[in-house]
Amino acid sequence: MGRTSLDIAKRFMKRRKFGEALSILEEGLSTLEESLSIRGKELSADEYSERCKGLFDYYLTAGIACLYLGDTGNAKAYFEKANRISLTNTLLMNAFAVLYLRRGDTIRATQKYIEVQEADPENELAKRGLDFLEKKGTPEEIVRLLDSGEIEKFYPPLGVNPDIIGFSILAGVFGVLLALGILFFSGKHTGSSRNVDWSGYTSVQNYSNIFDDDADTVYELKDSEIKKSWKKIKSFIEEERDNAARVEINRLLNSNASSEVKNQVSEAEKLLEEPDLMNLKDSFTIQQVLEEPVLYSGCFVYWEGRVMNEVVESGLYQFDLIIEDNNNNKMLGIPVKFDFVPLPPVDSRKPIKIFGSINFEGGRVFIRERNYYQSVR
Repeated sequence: MGRTSLDIAKRFMKRRKFGEALSILEEGLSTLEESLSIRGKELSADEYSERCKGLFDYYLTAGIACLYLGDTGNAKAYFEKANRISLTNTLLMNAFAVLYLRRGDTIRATQKYIEVQEADPENELAKRGLDFLEKKGTPEEIVRLLDSGEIEKFYPPLGVNPDIIGFSILAGVFGVLLALGILFFSGKHTGSSRNVDWSGYTSVQNYSNIFDDDADTVYELKDSEIKKSWKKIKSFIEEERDNAARVEINRLLNSNASSEVKNQVSEAEKLLEEPDLMNLKDSFTIQQVLEEPVLYSGCFVYWEGRVMNEVVESGLYQFDLIIEDNNNNKMLGIPVKFDFVPLPPVDSRKPIKIFGSINFEGGRVFIRERNYYQSVR
């Protein structure tokens, strides 16, 4: 029997030729999906189930190829398609777990690894993942894994590369993975940029009047300050420093700038993306935020403190994050709100690190939680 495109792709995967493997898989998937769409109703239940199983294998393998290529967006898309066919495949569950781990979402990663162990108590990949999360699962250590490429030791394994001859397996695999890690992550963590076409934006210098003397304002800015702030916005957006860009956007939207300028700033705001913990390039202290909360609205912060005044109500959870102000020897607090009740529950006896966005409600500032870390030890 001749080899299928899936077999050929898997051979390329073992040889670490992920681009070639993905091209073959996508071509095979196109044929399978079209066949199932056209002839699906004509097939018997057994034939249909067999075709779906074939699709699952293609989706899973394509997702793994994307994962090794550093294309986590398409990896997630393929894994989600595979998940619609099978919810219990341990290799797929491990793949989802490492996606969560890459994002710094240690809670979901832990839950997924536990699901794997419940299905397969001896699963080595899940054991490795849980051991890391328990002993070293801090955001700083996860960033180190990403920068070094060592994160790939938590990826679905590929087996021995047949192209590597005369070298030890460990040395060969480490070299390949390190090269891939440097290739992908050097662009992500150092000097990354965003290409923006500013041709649709009018230069602030060309506006006949950049002031609105009748507006209710927080910041009274001079002509030169408005122009400088707009220049910063463009620069920060191109540098993917969305946190810093949002500060300047807030400054202009709450200033005496004219409606023309503010409309342009609002359009530029649509270019911003929600960061994850791994690409948060600009951070702010609690002192900065509490002194000028309007300026930091919508910005993301990563703060460590203590839990006080916990409240669980209607499926929601909140508490006050207490942070010590080392400059003034006093404690500062800010509410943290969850859209769910975390499981396992937050331990109020231990320090907690919160990643979330600055928001307002009833004139008060609070953090909308996106992720949190608390040591299990």
